Amino acid sequence: MALLHDVGVAPAPAHGGASAGNECHTTSKKNTVIIAFLAKYNVSRVALEAYTKAWRLWNRIRPALNTASILPHADIVAFAADTNELMATLATFERVSVSAKMHMLHRHASPFMAQCG
Repeated sequence: MALLHDVGVAPAPAHGGASAGNECHTTSKKNTVIIAFLAKYNVSRVALEAYTKAWRLWNRIRPALNTASILPHADIVAFAADTNELMATLATFERVSVSAKMHMLHRHASPFMAQCG
């Protein structure tokens, strides 16, 4: 619970004790707190670098998912490259499975953006 407090999020009773959707933004903005927390537990340097890279990529991807404006082609190309790199980075973690949402993000979001703006 200390980590949740340091990051500034709390489980929401309305969501069965899970985090509410908007807390993704709060957590993402304070990813350095999470990385520092992991460093306290002797996580390897390689793993910390991978986590840091994954957070960096996610923070580049996330804004495109939260806009109602039409994205320029260059932003869609960058989004696709970042999602590909994020998935490759996540694949290096032990015991990681791809959720349906991550599959949609990786395989379908950028083609949809390119087709629909």
